[in-house]
Amino acid sequence: MIQKNNWAFFSGVFLVCACVMALQILQSRIFSVVTWYHLSFLVISIAMFGLTLGALKVYAGNELDQRQNLPAHLRANSFWFGVITLLSLIVQIAIPIISTDFKTLLVTLPFVAGVTAAAYYYAGQLISLCLTRSDKPVGLVYGADLIGASAGCLGALALMQTIDGPSAVLVISGLAILSGYLFTLGDTRQTRRHGIIGLLIILCGLLNASLAKPLIYPLWTKGALLTEKHINFEKWNSISRVTVINQLEGHPVFLWGASPLLPKNTTAEYQYLMIDGDASTPITKFDGVSWSKLKYLEYDVTNIPYFMPGINSVAVIGVGGGRDLLSARYFGAKKTIAMDVNATQVNLLTKNQEYSNYANLNKLPNSKIINSEARNFFSRNNEKFDVIQMSLIDTWAATGAGAFALSENSIYTVDAFKIFMNSLNPHGALSVSRWQKDDSYNEIGRMISMTMAALQDRGVKDPWKNIIVVRSARIATMVASPEALTTAQLTAIEKASTKYKYEILISPRTPSRFAALNAIYKSADRAALLKATQDETYDISPPSDMRPFFFNQAKVMKPLQIIKAAYLEKSSAVSDTMQGHLNATLNLYIIILFSVIAATLTLILPFRGALADAPSKFVRAGSAYFAMIGLGFMFVEISLMQIMTTFLGHPVYSLGIVLFSLILSSGFGSMLSERHPLRTRHGIMVWTGLIFVYIATMAVIIDPMTKLFIEQPFIIRTLITIGLIMPCGLLLGYAFPTGMRLTQSVAPKMTAWFWGINGACGVVASALAVLVGIGWGLDITLLIGACFYGLLTIPALTLLKFSNA
Repeated sequence: MIQKNNWAFFSGVFLVCACVMALQILQSRIFSVVTWYHLSFLVISIAMFGLTLGALKVYAGNELDQRQNLPAHLRANSFWFGVITLLSLIVQIAIPIISTDFKTLLVTLPFVAGVTAAAYYYAGQLISLCLTRSDKPVGLVYGADLIGASAGCLGALALMQTIDGPSAVLVISGLAILSGYLFTLGDTRQTRRHGIIGLLIILCGLLNASLAKPLIYPLWTKGALLTEKHINFEKWNSISRVTVINQLEGHPVFLWGASPLLPKNTTAEYQYLMIDGDASTPITKFDGVSWSKLKYLEYDVTNIPYFMPGINSVAVIGVGGGRDLLSARYFGAKKTIAMDVNATQVNLLTKNQEYSNYANLNKLPNSKIINSEARNFFSRNNEKFDVIQMSLIDTWAATGAGAFALSENSIYTVDAFKIFMNSLNPHGALSVSRWQKDDSYNEIGRMISMTMAALQDRGVKDPWKNIIVVRSARIATMVASPEALTTAQLTAIEKASTKYKYEILISPRTPSRFAALNAIYKSADRAALLKATQDETYDISPPSDMRPFFFNQAKVMKPLQIIKAAYLEKSSAVSDTMQGHLNATLNLYIIILFSVIAATLTLILPFRGALADAPSKFVRAGSAYFAMIGLGFMFVEISLMQIMTTFLGHPVYSLGIVLFSLILSSGFGSMLSERHPLRTRHGIMVWTGLIFVYIATMAVIIDPMTKLFIEQPFIIRTLITIGLIMPCGLLLGYAFPTGMRLTQSVAPKMTAWFWGINGACGVVASALAVLVGIGWGLDITLLIGACFYGLLTIPALTLLKFSNA
């Protein structure tokens, strides 16, 4: 039985693929809440693994039965895709996935990964059946697949902006079950029953989202139990899950880097605002007039710049709960503006009646709290400030774009610091606070190297004269100025440091106790600066927009060194933050290793018997072709998403615009290949040549291009991004259907093997591209993607010879 209604069939393909893509994005967001950010990246590999395994299950099945009973198979797989999606949600939010006990982790993580992969296994079967067992042209089916996936990107973002993550997954689960109705058009009682079940699940999701305290929510966050009774406020969006924890009265004051002279029993009243269950900041109760109650703010090293004379205007990057804004006003700033990329946090302090009246920050005269990305704000703003403050801006939260795409990366680059410096008055100060534990200096070392590079690029001859770093407890604050720090500024900071017993780590008057910091500090030029940082255990070289991984200070291309630092040399020299990133990098290695082993055992070896069905030269050419498009597409996709995160202002914008544009245009390319197939040697050479030249050109021009247009309004940057990516996607869309036509015409049974190769390489590349981007840079990652497509000429021409024989 062959599906006759084309409209319903293609609509079903569209809906299923939209659900698959949306589910990956939503699960990445949920994993970022319940686990650490680096584990949320695992969702991509799990999804690709499950999808490919499902596709190979189809190839191992009874082809005649699959063709004759196609609607029934599609309905059954859509049903189980939806049901197991619901089951995987329950597992993800009810089981403590991560644990300090390694043995427990070895049980919980594989179990959750297995249940999660099972949903994609059924989706993989469904999509494979549509592509290979229907009577529809493969180019059109694959085009509907990709266009549906692009719609899923936007759908996931829309859901995350309107309802919470678990409720959104319920909606996707219901839609997945409903897709089976389209494949059979409700022609059986079972189909109608499935449709009713799907609608009920969707209604449950919407009902759960409408409740003041949802019944379905993550019980465990980062291994800790957090029930609704402890939560006063909860709001999900595409960036984070924002919660406010119960009010604390008479609690010890919240200070980042407290002076040892802080009077004992100093208390305050505040509530904890938490991002994804871990990154926290206080919302201090303040009536707007009782400034004397805030005297304890003088004892925090993050506020050291306010002891300098002449501080009247202040800009705060990352408003959080408003602590830095409150500090600026306490120390006498007459005009303040605080910004945050997270609209929920801004709305909490400005529009939410309970919390705006609790903090009263939006009622201060000459004060603004705005929803804006810092780089874009300062690029377009002509106002100059006396202080720009960034205190511990990091959430360790993965966004919809996946892990290792942290929003904070874009503000910790040389290019960003140059923008911030341009927005300061001549003797203004950029104040940045970072973690600094005992003998660990990697974070503050990288901060100094980045600031030195920014000042050198601005033409400053002796940039060390512009920088001073002060430390207390676990926090170090760097104060840097566009001009050399004045005698009055240095004296004021030194006097305050003596008064509050802060340590001056390094200054124009005081060398550091760390020889490495002194070497960085006195670097005469960029070459000397790079030389001073290259021999360090950790990567403290200045991050750029093409390598914007400030937080990933582990040298990812030296795995043995990382393992040694993480497990064999644990000491006070490794900060908690650094330990976290070492673990993140180790997990990335594990993901790559697991991907290679799992793909080999389950996707390649089971189908090696198909090698006997065709000449060895044909097998080698086909394997190389599908391997290259699997590797190439992921290298291009991941590098473009990371690069455009900086250009567009946040990973979620990159996800919505880059991924949508790339997949949508690839879908159009696939459909175009059906009308204008590549059947000649000349056509294939022109196509592969165009792909290589276009992507390689992008790799060369994308950095200067993004710098040139970074100050443009968001809509202009969006149009530029779409205009750059759509031609690339159109060319890439030809690859898969062209390969399928060339191989099916020679050895139809070999498609099982080629599916396995393509899926396995895609799984591995999803992690490998991240590793290369961190280690060598995003432009190099993009260039490697171009090379994969350039080399595609050789196997493609070989396949063409066999096809024309």
